[in-house]
Amino acid sequence: MALKVLMMGGRRCGKTSALASLFDQMINGATNDYLTVADDTNPNQKNDDGTEKGEKIETLNNKKLELKHFIGKASNNTFLVDAGPTREYWDYLLRVQIPGTSKSTHLRFRDANGEFYESGNKHHDDTMKFVKDCDVFIVVVDTPYLMAGKDYENEAANVVDPLHTFLTAIDTSKTQGKQVIFVPIKCEKWMQEGKADEVVAKVEATYSSTIRHLVATEKTEISIIPIQTAGDILFSDLRDPYILYNSVTNKKVKCSKFTNRIVTLNNGRNHPITEVETLMEDPDGVFFGKGMDDIVRPTEWFQHPQGRDPKYAPYNCEQLPLHIIRFMFNKLKAEAPGGLLGKILSTIFGTMTKEDLQNALDKLSKNDLIKDNTEGIKTIKKIY
Repeated sequence: MALKVLMMGGRRCGKTSALASLFDQMINGATNDYLTVADDTNPNQKNDDGTEKGEKIETLNNKKLELKHFIGKASNNTFLVDAGPTREYWDYLLRVQIPGTSKSTHLRFRDANGEFYESGNKHHDDTMKFVKDCDVFIVVVDTPYLMAGKDYENEAANVVDPLHTFLTAIDTSKTQGKQVIFVPIKCEKWMQEGKADEVVAKVEATYSSTIRHLVATEKTEISIIPIQTAGDILFSDLRDPYILYNSVTNKKVKCSKFTNRIVTLNNGRNHPITEVETLMEDPDGVFFGKGMDDIVRPTEWFQHPQGRDPKYAPYNCEQLPLHIIRFMFNKLKAEAPGGLLGKILSTIFGTMTKEDLQNALDKLSKNDLIKDNTEGIKTIKKIY
């Protein structure tokens, strides 16, 4: 068995990037002395009904290399990071292991296309099955829209109301405890400016109805964990989405409008529009959903820090699996200390024993590697 985690959030919010940086930090960070990870993801996945998927899975390693690529293209200009949305749902299986031993357990992250969480979408029933099947829910918050977007842009990009529908369907009355973690990502700008508290406050305000409901439930643990997905890709501003079309090459390049005759290309370079080029509104630059097709979705533009060479430096991404493992371990101790139920629940930790996990968690806590109520990390409700 594996601990089942559902990644929730809007289109192109960066759920897969967050997973890739989580994976990287667990391998290359200080936690690797006590718990490490390996990617056991099946590359040949099919849909739950056995049908073939319409695209190939993007590996976490490839996603990490993509982030490094953007950072490696260092310039003094703003640039667009837009690799296109995931169009399927994928199960990423991470093996969590005690270093130097074969003792391990698995975390299964279901990473679903943001379309699964939009109002009136055709995947509603599938999504509800995911919700009822998981123990942990990670709500990925697109911080640029949260902090810099208009209210309706924030609510649309972060699918606030649809997520409320799904999260309030979590039933803890007849089952074991659940964990919900709100995870603001792409928040490097605000974290590095010392504004973590502002981000957390905006999360609490935006999802206030959902949080109130979850707090009122008997067995739901709730926290907020802001993460820096890449480290040196800093949000710059939101801009109206355009495409520059070349009638000779038939190529289309995403861009923003600088003047009537000059555009800023996705690499940050200003480019005069030539006779064979046409500036067009981006047909994908809208919010999707019934009644929303004509509402412009601004694009997020980023920049590198000034005065130093940028580097790939994700931060606090490893806190997600650490908080999840600690929650599930405490849940096991509190709700199934012995007997048949205890034996069944203990199987989710694979070949690790309670003593193995207790020892690893104690060392992580002693060395301040599991963070609580610092650097924007906030526990709203603790149940174990």
